[in-house]
Amino acid sequence: MTIEKQFSEALRAAIEESRRIGYPPNRFETMLNEMGAIPLAKKLVKSSDLQTGLDALKKLGRPDLSLEHIMQKEEFKSLFSKTELEAAQWRLQSAH
Repeated sequence: MTIEKQFSEALRAAIEESRRIGYPPNRFETMLNEMGAIPLAKKLVKSSDLQTGLDALKKLGRPDLSLEHIMQKEEFKSLFSKTELEAAQWRLQSAH
């Protein structure tokens, strides 16, 4: 399995776990299906707006299920630029 496919699978597993703990990331899942995992990740971390899903997951004590956290896993870092990874880290720190 390619690293890109592994990243996509990690996001889909996070979606399922998010639903299990009470947060349904329906909009995120739709965007994932439409854009693909890597283009979606790159688009969202460039956005100046914090997504409500990140805040929701942080409030539930599960920021590890966020796109931003998954991007920074060692096995996926090579998919993203230093700037994109820094943006993901900033977003994690800025979420409420």
